[in-house]
Amino acid sequence: MSNTTEYSIMVDPQSFSTKEQALKCAGLVKVRIMNHPVTATLPEIMTYIMRGQTVILGELGLSDKHLKAIAKGEKIRPTASKGTWKSQQIFAIDIDNEYKVRNKETGKFDKVKYEGELYLEIQDILDICSSREIYPSVIYETLSSEKNHRKYRVFFVVDNLVTNESLRERLTMSLVESFFYKGYKLSDTSCTDAARLFFGGKQIVYENYDVVNSIKHLLDVPITYKAAVRSKGPAAERKDQIRNAAKKSTNQMVKLIANHDWDEIKNIVAERIQTAFSPTATRHEGSLTKLETFISLVHRLTNNIYITKDIMFPFWLDELKPMVIRGRRDFYHSASVFPMEILFGCEAYESISCILPDHEDKNPSARFEYTSEGKSKYKCYACCEDYSLDIFDLFEALSGLSSTSVRHHIAYIFNLTLETEWQKEKRRELDDFAEMYRYADKRIAAFAPRLYKRLRTSRLLLLLEMMMLDAKIYLPDISITSQEEAIYIAEVRNISKWMQDRAVAGSSVKTIHKKMHLAATLGLIEYLPENSDVLFVHEARARKRDKIRFKGLLHQYRTNIIRIPILTKRVFLDAEKRLKDLEDKNFSFSHADKRETYVWGTSEEEASTHYVQDTKENKKSTETMKAFERFKAAAEDLLERQGYFTQKDLLSHKRIRQLKKKKELLAIVTPELLKTSEIEYTYYRSHYKDLYKIKQGKLQELKPGRTKIYRRLEIEDKNKSK
Repeated sequence: MSNTTEYSIMVDPQSFSTKEQALKCAGLVKVRIMNHPVTATLPEIMTYIMRGQTVILGELGLSDKHLKAIAKGEKIRPTASKGTWKSQQIFAIDIDNEYKVRNKETGKFDKVKYEGELYLEIQDILDICSSREIYPSVIYETLSSEKNHRKYRVFFVVDNLVTNESLRERLTMSLVESFFYKGYKLSDTSCTDAARLFFGGKQIVYENYDVVNSIKHLLDVPITYKAAVRSKGPAAERKDQIRNAAKKSTNQMVKLIANHDWDEIKNIVAERIQTAFSPTATRHEGSLTKLETFISLVHRLTNNIYITKDIMFPFWLDELKPMVIRGRRDFYHSASVFPMEILFGCEAYESISCILPDHEDKNPSARFEYTSEGKSKYKCYACCEDYSLDIFDLFEALSGLSSTSVRHHIAYIFNLTLETEWQKEKRRELDDFAEMYRYADKRIAAFAPRLYKRLRTSRLLLLLEMMMLDAKIYLPDISITSQEEAIYIAEVRNISKWMQDRAVAGSSVKTIHKKMHLAATLGLIEYLPENSDVLFVHEARARKRDKIRFKGLLHQYRTNIIRIPILTKRVFLDAEKRLKDLEDKNFSFSHADKRETYVWGTSEEEASTHYVQDTKENKKSTETMKAFERFKAAAEDLLERQGYFTQKDLLSHKRIRQLKKKKELLAIVTPELLKTSEIEYTYYRSHYKDLYKIKQGKLQELKPGRTKIYRRLEIEDKNKSK
């Protein structure tokens, strides 16, 4: 990158001298800025900002909602929003040097200035960036910056144009969380908004237009938990400070963590677990229950064995056989429910002196608590009143290590495998699959154009990309699934919520089920039966059945067990061929989530190849059989009277007029109707007017090349079909 590299952004033509003026006009700016896209170099962008003009650091366009309105002939007034975001290469974070505190009297939030080491100057910001190996291009003071309270905005440039919304969010969060310190958010998290308005600035305090950040490096920055504890001195000095503070502590576990004695900590964990579950245990019943929950959860996420109080746990000391947990997210959840009060030798909700190294607590002001989800938290009401620490945060603070190191040490303490080599390789593979769907116009369209068009028009590309990323998060190890391909349980409601949050059309649960079954029909994913040998399936199924019984529901709750094949060129070519066959059979893609659609459109055997989790629709239903006879009789009557018919003619026929769900039933039985009645469909042509003696009033409904009509199969066509 250089001074001559140009970036696509949005620039408002009006200038503001104060933030208050800009905020009053923010609504108008969001509308006006949509009409002013600009391509400019970074120095030119800074010229706009120093003039007081408002910018959005990305390219915006019309959303799907806007395009539909235009197609209907409606007038639109597009507004800048995350749904209009298209691409971005410059990212920004705000360092406001303040935090919010709720006012008990007014109920509103007051802004309080950070003091001491939490207040960042220019050199502090550059030191943090240097330690994280991220490189700012520009730092400038914002309009609200004052002499005794500086506020800064930092620009970062990445090496490639970002066009994926999920990737944009991950990059932004990586930058934001690089400025977390002891649980404090030193950067403004509202900068993660794709359509964030960045108002003008006062002065540039740092600039280096030649630096660029690697997207790959930014994605490696851990964002699940807070960044590592930072200090004014080097990391070694910080660790010495923690060790010196630990010497004054009377808690044995605090000293062991400060000295990084992980072997001894592991032995103590195993010993206290066994002691707590021994018949002579006098441990507080609440902690014992929480510990039993943790043990049961770990076993459910590894080999589905349920544990009781009477069973001992030698596996905690078996270093040669660490338990392979189902996935990274399950590991975080399991560790977060571990009762930390057992680890530190106290009771839950018991007041103790603060164990954090920077706090000399003479009066007991801390305790271990539990959230509504059952997660164990450490909270000191003197030094960390506004936040609490989970086991990962607490170990970071007590050890001085990075969040990545802490995760691996906690996995070692609990004798769990955080991630196997197979999972690492498979996650990289799933990333490649997601990228293949993301750039389908270049990767798939060239050799499978019909398939690409169907995936694009059915909005399947985004769903399949999301499923690849979803599988990457929930991916269980091969030792659990016994399958070489990636297998996971697709939570359709979570997928639906993810798509709705991004304003994606067609994101209801029912629509997603339809799209997933269509993808399975084409061979892009595969459904596994609930009686599969995959171990973790039984636990998931039992858990969902328990939910149903708890709610008093009687219907069957489906578990969507998905296998993702190795996506080679041959897979897409086979899908292309399969799609053509289905289109030739007039298969109803609009009802692909119904097993009966496959039975009518293809065969019972075909329906069973992938629709393996529904026992209610095994055969053609009586309702559909009766509807088919009605449609067949109505079609014969129309052909006898006028020689052809349209879908509108058929649905308005006297035999069909009062039928419930007639459009849905027609879509299901159409393949069988065309096959048994020797009917074909074609598109209306101008010479059909004389052939079928069509009246003038009817001609208004028939559009040449667009209106689909049904007629008798011609003699020569019959011979061809035979």
